[in-house]
Amino acid sequence: MGPAAVARAAAVGGATLLALAASSTSSGPAASCSRGGACEVAKETALIQFRHITARNAKRSTSTFNRFCGIAVNRENGNEYDTKDLESAVNIVGVEGLWHYNWRMSTDVHVPGVLFVPMIKEPGHTLGVSVSELPTANENGVGTVVKGWNEPDDPGQAGHDYKLRSGPEAFAQKWTDDMNVAASKGYTEFIGPAMAHDVCWLDHFLKACETTAGCPEKVTYLAFHRYRNDCDSYKASPDNIGWRSDLGYILSYYRLMEKYNRRNTGFQIRGLVWDEIGCFENDYSTFAAEQDQLKYINEWYVKTLLAVKAGDEVISAAIRSTPWIMPVGPDAHAGEYALGKCKAIDGGANAGEEALQAIRSLVSVAWFSISPALNHLWIGGEGGDGLSSLGKAYFNACKGGFGASDVSVAPSETPSEAIIDEPVSSEPTLVTEAPSDVVTELDGKTVRLVSAETGRELYANELNWGAGFGGRTPTGDESGFWKFTRVATGAFRIVNAAHERTLYAAPGYTGAERVGAGTPSYVGWDGNWTVYPQGDSKIKLVNVVSDRTLYDDGTVGATANHAGMWIVQVSAVTTTPPATTSAAASTSEASSAPTPETLDGGVFWIHNAQSGRYLYADPAQNWFRGFGARDTPDSSCAWKFIRRSDGSFRILNNASDRTLYAATGYTADERIGAGTSSYVGSDGNWNVEQSGAGFTFMNARSARGLYDNKYVGANHEPSSAGIWNLVPPSDMTTTTTTTPTTTTTVATTSTTTTTMSVTTVLPSSGLTLDGAVVRIVNAATNARLFALATGNWHFDFGAAVNAADESASWKLTKQADGTYRIATVDAGRELYAAPGNVGTASVGAGNPVGTDGAWQIESLGGDHYRLTNVESTRRLKIDGTAVAADIGATGDEAAWLLEPDVTDTPPVSLDGALVTITNVASSRRLFARPDSDLTSAFGANPATEVLGPEGEWKLTRQADGSYRIVNPASDRSLYADSTMMWNDGVGAGLTVALDGDWSLVDQGGSRYRLVGQHNSRTLYAQVGKTGIDGVGAGVNNFIGDDGIWAIAPVAI
Repeated sequence: MGPAAVARAAAVGGATLLALAASSTSSGPAASCSRGGACEVAKETALIQFRHITARNAKRSTSTFNRFCGIAVNRENGNEYDTKDLESAVNIVGVEGLWHYNWRMSTDVHVPGVLFVPMIKEPGHTLGVSVSELPTANENGVGTVVKGWNEPDDPGQAGHDYKLRSGPEAFAQKWTDDMNVAASKGYTEFIGPAMAHDVCWLDHFLKACETTAGCPEKVTYLAFHRYRNDCDSYKASPDNIGWRSDLGYILSYYRLMEKYNRRNTGFQIRGLVWDEIGCFENDYSTFAAEQDQLKYINEWYVKTLLAVKAGDEVISAAIRSTPWIMPVGPDAHAGEYALGKCKAIDGGANAGEEALQAIRSLVSVAWFSISPALNHLWIGGEGGDGLSSLGKAYFNACKGGFGASDVSVAPSETPSEAIIDEPVSSEPTLVTEAPSDVVTELDGKTVRLVSAETGRELYANELNWGAGFGGRTPTGDESGFWKFTRVATGAFRIVNAAHERTLYAAPGYTGAERVGAGTPSYVGWDGNWTVYPQGDSKIKLVNVVSDRTLYDDGTVGATANHAGMWIVQVSAVTTTPPATTSAAASTSEASSAPTPETLDGGVFWIHNAQSGRYLYADPAQNWFRGFGARDTPDSSCAWKFIRRSDGSFRILNNASDRTLYAATGYTADERIGAGTSSYVGSDGNWNVEQSGAGFTFMNARSARGLYDNKYVGANHEPSSAGIWNLVPPSDMTTTTTTTPTTTTTVATTSTTTTTMSVTTVLPSSGLTLDGAVVRIVNAATNARLFALATGNWHFDFGAAVNAADESASWKLTKQADGTYRIATVDAGRELYAAPGNVGTASVGAGNPVGTDGAWQIESLGGDHYRLTNVESTRRLKIDGTAVAADIGATGDEAAWLLEPDVTDTPPVSLDGALVTITNVASSRRLFARPDSDLTSAFGANPATEVLGPEGEWKLTRQADGSYRIVNPASDRSLYADSTMMWNDGVGAGLTVALDGDWSLVDQGGSRYRLVGQHNSRTLYAQVGKTGIDGVGAGVNNFIGDDGIWAIAPVAI
């Protein structure tokens, strides 16, 4: 992006070695092992091998770019970035693992050993400094790596040259010329043009490069940038659209690398460089808050990128099985390049596996660090020394992944002789003595942790997260025992032995905030702790990700650089946890009949009373595969029951750690199975009820009851096939399979749905609701519901007074049961409000949508209606300016007018008309003068100053109902570039493609909104400005009256 264009951009909205390390842990036995145990051994072995090979090759190779931890930073926005800042990063990462760049050829920030990578920012120069001024390689902290053009696909960066942005194939020779100059100065590795977003631009550039002499060998790495505006809700989960989008994005570049390397035209691309990454606010107005940046680091950088590289099979399995991983296309060899043509395409059946390979091919990632207290990695400002919370999280993460320690070890040629370094911390008060026997013996042991300051023991009871967690006077109760398990990086996971809650301290907080113990499968890398011995059986616990030290001063908390210490009660260390109450704990207990109250922690075979078969989940497979019921039980038939705080259960397969689920909106054997525990949501929660001698299992979210009738399924009324026996595995030899004689009624959820009076006629129009196209207008605010075709789910969804194009037109379709589906006319996005949520959570418009897309429409009298979601019973409403849904919502905020949409198209009589186009709010009239092109001699001036042909436009209606708007005097067509936004890319051109097609949305009284037919950009002219200043096109629902134009015929 480049710091100089941040404001404008905000408005717009070694690889082989890494692959070897990751691939060695993503196949074979590791793929089928459960959490911990063998998996950790496999990952640790792979990491040792990775470090050994990397260190060995680092000594042999002349390549200097073996550094994963990068920084994109410049002295800007008052951050006062300097050498002291860089030194504070070195204190964590080390010099060998770190590199930085500043979008320039030189820097005054130097730390010996840290690599500075200069940039040739655009063809021929950097900010006016000729490429010939590039510094000599291997001098003054510069290595042999050089970065190429910065965002040639973006108008705010190198792409301000329209010819470069619109014609990538014409610039392959210029790239070769620039890189040849670099080669003459000693550079040997060339990072390709860094893309802002348009993968297709790079594809067409490489297509031309392969036929340009000397070009292929001047592209060593492919580079790209990525900024998200949803970091506040981002999650490393297959059901998160942002996560899937990131997977599709990196997959796109990986496929380019593979494609051109296979073509045997001279390319030897070594990997991918992600050299700008960060977060914006939802509306792209500014950088996101630091806590949102931290969330993205944790969910994407740590839980996804680093986890895959470390061989984490849980996240790898989730990526393999994730649907809708969509790269972009079309392929450059299928046609010519055109702006705005690059779109998401089907990734194919192997997209998940290829996405894993794409992540493994990442050579480096560089965080975009500019604004203090937002995305800057340092405190910044005058006198603001030291790392920010964001910086501590980032540098600790990339250190823990593939940072300096990975390349600084120089073991012998035998991988088994390699040593995993002990974690390093920048905390100045830590004792640096060698680990004591206490620390060495902790792995696999269960101990008490007693505060050296207060004498209280750490505990976690049957609740979760921050609840039921803290310090207390030692009691001897089991909830005060903690099991230490060492992971591949040398850190520890610390899990409460009685309640299986994992200790964590989230980044970006301090004190008692976000410190606690939670469900192991939902605790990420902020559940990893470095143990520092302090002597006399005392230790410090420092969180690997957040750098927070655990303490108890009367309240348990975690703060960076705290003096808190804990006494490890060695006498309490045992090889097994204290005995816990379990239905399967002893022969006598196992023989007694279990009840829902005694299930928690128990392991049972789930045996169907009617079919006599046993539920199973194969450890080698996932989701619906390898799931069902079989006649003879084995280890895959054992299931563990974990009670949640609401009384429902998570049911985990004991052999595979797969969690039983039944998704909402389906029936029978559709979307039922057992999947990776950390990726199964609330449809993995089950209500277990006693039914005679057996049990029923009713999904707490989908209300589907588990049954076995030739196949395993889940219906709302499963009948007698839904009765199950719970058999402790040790009782198998005495188990009978007789069906209980008691007649049983399967329990259902207690939610009562009120039957509503559904009005089927719109009083104001006489139209029936079924099939009607309407505007949905809130009675309290007059805001119209909209869902843009460019988004999905909660993205580009909301309500605005000025929403007027097809994104605010909704079609009502009546279902057989009398409910309605409500979908946008243009994109078919269906309105939904998911159960189990409140307010703005999980309300939006998507495609496809399940049963939470069914609505009851209740007349409130007159033209007002109430919209109630059938599944969740949540009523649609406006909360401030946001669309929300709550159970029992009342008042005008929850009342909606259904206005017939009669403004689909402007009058056909406009076809062929010669008109003037004058902005209603600013009284500025569009003009275009002859002998110019694009944005030159184009704009909007006061109507009194625009006279004659320059202000006249001819409207020509096309077959699809859109219009071409052409100035006859200059033969220039009005356009809005699909790849840009707001004040960029609006003008009148001599040669205009699809960006010159406009929808005229009638506002009444010969007034219209001019909306791009193919890009949904709405034309505006701001008040108080002239010429091209303040003329632009953006998102319709954020544009007021300055987006309305009066169209008047020219008197002849």
